[in-house]
Amino acid sequence: MGRRDAVQVIVEVVARMRLLDPRLIVTYEPGWEKRGNGTSANYEGGIWHHTATPTSLSRPFPTQRLLRDGRSDLRGPLCNFAGPACTVERPTIHVMAAHPANHAGASGGRSMGPLPKTSLFNPRVLGLEIDYAGNAPMLPGQRHVARLWARAVADVVGGGDINRVRGHMETSVTGKWDPGYAPGKTEDLNRLRRESAALGVPQGIPVIGAIAAAYNRKVLGEATWAFFLGAPKGTEVGTLDKVGRWQEFKAGAILYHPEVDSGIAHVVWGDILQKFWAMGAETRCGYPTTDEMATPDLVGRYNHFAHPDAGVHFIKGAIREKWAALGWEVGFGYPTTDETPTPNGNGAYNHFTGNRSIYWSPSQGAVAVSGEIRDAWAASGWEAGAGGFPVSDPVVQGDVVTQVFQGGTATFSLKPSVSFQPTG
Repeated sequence: MGRRDAVQVIVEVVARMRLLDPRLIVTYEPGWEKRGNGTSANYEGGIWHHTATPTSLSRPFPTQRLLRDGRSDLRGPLCNFAGPACTVERPTIHVMAAHPANHAGASGGRSMGPLPKTSLFNPRVLGLEIDYAGNAPMLPGQRHVARLWARAVADVVGGGDINRVRGHMETSVTGKWDPGYAPGKTEDLNRLRRESAALGVPQGIPVIGAIAAAYNRKVLGEATWAFFLGAPKGTEVGTLDKVGRWQEFKAGAILYHPEVDSGIAHVVWGDILQKFWAMGAETRCGYPTTDEMATPDLVGRYNHFAHPDAGVHFIKGAIREKWAALGWEVGFGYPTTDETPTPNGNGAYNHFTGNRSIYWSPSQGAVAVSGEIRDAWAASGWEAGAGGFPVSDPVVQGDVVTQVFQGGTATFSLKPSVSFQPTG
């Protein structure tokens, strides 16, 4: 608690909510980072409100302009956050203003909890206007968002004390009764606080090495990435190229490669992480060379990425044609060797990033080998082993990958296991 930068507070509240539920959809009113009523923020809690306006999933946010611009008798903004109609599966919150909003009036009503009694209450509390009529219960998705918001506000500005989040009915000196569930009837706010306090983040999986350095790196003020990412979902594991490392957290991921950015690990999360996965992750995008960062106008976010420096390598003939057919570096990675004769002199090969190779022999031509089948073939002695040269590219049928070699067939399933059956 205590005076802090208002924009940083909003960013941390949103991050904490995403940590509690990564499905959270966050929208921003243009200019939110500069909007306020002119007073200086000293946030130490939050207030739940309702807008007293009918809403539905087909008409989720009719009060947006009113909450931004205010009424004839009360200038905007009228809240810091708004809760449009939404579902539990797509919880949504709208950021309206970083700086104090005209939502709370004077305080000193029926049940202040640890919050102060004052005629200048707006600078002391963040406000969430849940957009619904109040004469019927809020939607389950809105209730879920209200709980996420309360827990986040308590953690960020309330020292973890959920009692620093109150309903307008509790603090108002003019008889307000929101947030309601029936005409003139207020939600059970003690129950809502208990439900909010019960939200938590799993603990216990270790974070070590370069990933730990990124996890504990400061982002805003004293806040570290650990605060935004939450607890790890699993232990650190290797990437597809068998060189890089990554670890998934509740709200994002940390990756690094020893040959990218001097081996420094970086954070990718939110919408950028989803695009990163969709585009093929480090195989196509490379490894992050920055954490997620704000654009200069504070509206957008970005990461930079780079591939490991595989050096300059020579590819020719049938192997080059095969590489082209597989999509060049986008489809099959970058070469990590020049074309090299096999030890028995009967063929040639290039290795590629992403645990991939293309082998050529006069009888079989150029054939691609990758992943677990490549690992098993390498362990058996490459082309000099029982398998000999690959005969055809891998074939995927359901969850099973098979590849034919001169000496038999290799099979990989998602169970996972790799087997080799000699011919005859």
